[in-house]
Amino acid sequence: GGGKKVPGSLLALIDRDLGGFDKFRNDFIEAGKTQFGSGWAWLSLKGGKLEVTKTPNGENPLVQGGWPLLGVDVWEHSYYI
Repeated sequence: GGGKKVPGSLLALIDRDLGGFDKFRNDFIEAGKTQFGSGWAWLSLKGGKLEVTKTPNGENPLVQGGWPLLGVDVWEHSYYI
């Protein structure tokens, strides 16, 4: 559906830390697609830098010292019919 533009301050961090929005988008999708079984894909802030990660089950970036900014549920209940 479209959505709104990414705020300039966040876009600047994405450019700096993740190689641009298109690369971030591809990496984020890949993190979700390659999470085996139940888990999450994350955009998080760790050590002052953005990173894309994935975690199994109920884990989140806080466990590894990061701050979650965006999480996508890739547990099987989110896509099985």
